[in-house]
Amino acid sequence: MYTESYEIRFEDLDLTGKVGVFSFLQLAQHMATVNGAQLGVGYDVLRPKNMCWVAVRAHYEFEKEVGDGDVLIMNTWPENRRHMLYPRMYNFTDEKGETVMKGSIQWSLYGFDRGKALTSKESGIELQGETRPVGFEIEMPSRVKAGELENTTERKVLFSDADANGHLNNCHYVSYILDLLPIDMLKKCKVKTLDINYNRQIPAGETLKINYSLTDNTVLVSGEHNDANIFTAKLVFTDK
Repeated sequence: MYTESYEIRFEDLDLTGKVGVFSFLQLAQHMATVNGAQLGVGYDVLRPKNMCWVAVRAHYEFEKEVGDGDVLIMNTWPENRRHMLYPRMYNFTDEKGETVMKGSIQWSLYGFDRGKALTSKESGIELQGETRPVGFEIEMPSRVKAGELENTTERKVLFSDADANGHLNNCHYVSYILDLLPIDMLKKCKVKTLDINYNRQIPAGETLKINYSLTDNTVLVSGEHNDANIFTAKLVFTDK
């Protein structure tokens, strides 16, 4: 298990004055990047082999709000491979040990030469998983079914939205989703759970068609490009 202590900064806060979902996902991505490098499967190792990690599905649960100056104890670890998917867990707590955010995300190894996800035999990589800590419970990511959605808009993937692989960064998907919603709602409510399926990549410069519906405390979203589904997501909100 890899652990970091992190003091929250002003730039981690969103309009509500608390750490936003986008910042939590950025911190989770940082933890995965550092731990991956420690385990010998980081960017510097994979990129020369024309491979990279690609997020497939993710599930996050947000239990406690934190703000400027609060300290997060951030933990992450990989679990044993499931077929072609590599699960990774996150458990962020405060200094008292109370859960702030926890998550599970499934990654695959993508080969640029083959243009697809790779088996462990094709990649030559077998990542040893760790035993889940006693008491840590979380749902595994599942398929998000968006169905028929009422509203449609478009958003171009800008330079600042992309990662070093040239595609829309995993964290920015949630920003795109939250920007669809009324500001007054986001001030009164907080995200309880986030489920997202990353089905295809979309390069910088392309336009994403976003279909969405908001009913009661749930928003369902589906992103499309060239008649292909890029992602589906489900956010559940709760009153503060």
